[in-house]
Amino acid sequence: MDGQQDITKRAYALLDLDRRIVGVQFIYEKERFDCIDAIEPLRPMYYCQAVASASSGNRIKLTKDTSGCSGSSRALGFVPPAPQYYTGESGMALGLYENQQVAKSVALKFAILNRPLYGIVIMPLECFEEEPDVVLFITNTREAMRIVQGYTCTYGLQNNFCMSGNQAVCVECTNYPYINQCINLSVFCAGTRYRTNWKESEVAIGVAYSKFAGLVRGIQNTVNAIERNRRKAEIERDLRRDSLYDLDIQYGRTYFLKTIGLQRSNGYGHKQRETKSGGSDGRCAVCYYFRPLGSLGIQYSHWCIEPFLHKLPQRNIGGFV
Repeated sequence: MDGQQDITKRAYALLDLDRRIVGVQFIYEKERFDCIDAIEPLRPMYYCQAVASASSGNRIKLTKDTSGCSGSSRALGFVPPAPQYYTGESGMALGLYENQQVAKSVALKFAILNRPLYGIVIMPLECFEEEPDVVLFITNTREAMRIVQGYTCTYGLQNNFCMSGNQAVCVECTNYPYINQCINLSVFCAGTRYRTNWKESEVAIGVAYSKFAGLVRGIQNTVNAIERNRRKAEIERDLRRDSLYDLDIQYGRTYFLKTIGLQRSNGYGHKQRETKSGGSDGRCAVCYYFRPLGSLGIQYSHWCIEPFLHKLPQRNIGGFV
C-alpha cells in the first residue's frame, strides 16, 4: 500500500498538471502553528492568493491578523459572521442577488467553519509531513474531468456539488469538501480571478484528504478506459520514473475506441488502416488519425506505442525526480 508521499507522486504521474497539488491544514493551537515550517506574510494576504502561491511551490501559513479577505476570514473561522450576513443584507450590498431572500438563502447554505481557528497552513501537498485536511487541484477542465472520474470510480456519484460562482476557493473548494468529506468543483469567483490572475481556462477542485487516496486509485483504475495512447505513454514513463509502475497499460484501447487484434506490422506498433480500395491513407487502425511527431524528433506519423516512451519529454511538475 502506498504511503502518503507515494500517493502524491502517483497523482502527479496520473494527471497532466501545470500546478502543484495544494494541501490545506486547519490549526487550532498557537504552539503547533508556530512549529510549522512555512512563511507567514508580513502583511495581510488573501487566502486564495496563498493557494495560488502554494500551487507554484511556496509554503504559506495565515492567522486572523494576516488573513486579508473578510469573506474567507469569515468562512474559515477566523471571525464570526456578522448578523447582516445571515439576513442577506451583506450579499445584497455586493449586488450579487436579485433580492434579499435569495441572498439570505445562499448565506444560510454556505459552508462556514464554526470552530474558532488559530491558523491555516497552505503548501504543496508533498511538503506535508502530517495529513492535511483538504486537497486542492487547480487545473484545466480536461484534467478536472479525470479527477471527477477517479472519484466516481471509487466512491460513486457525487450528486451534491455546491457551486455559486462566489467564495470559490474558501467555501466551495475548502470548507464544503471538508465539512461533507467529499469532492467539490468550482469555476472560481470574480474576486479570486482578479486577485490571483488564474487562467481563464482553469477551474478548481477540492476534496477531503480522507478521499484523496481513493480518488488517485480511481484515476489509475480508469487509465485504460479513458486515456489515449500518448497520455498512457507519459503516465507509464512517470510511474516507472518513481518506481510506482504497477499498472498493465493497454495501448490502442479505450472504452470509446476499441481495436481488436492490433498488429505490429510496421515495427512501431501501428497497423496501417486500409482504405476501401485496399491501399493505405497514412492513418493508423488504432488511432485512426495522422499526427506528425516532428517536435519529438520521431519520424513516424503518431503516438501509439511504448517504444516512444524513452523519447517523450520529461515532466517534473510535482518536484519529484
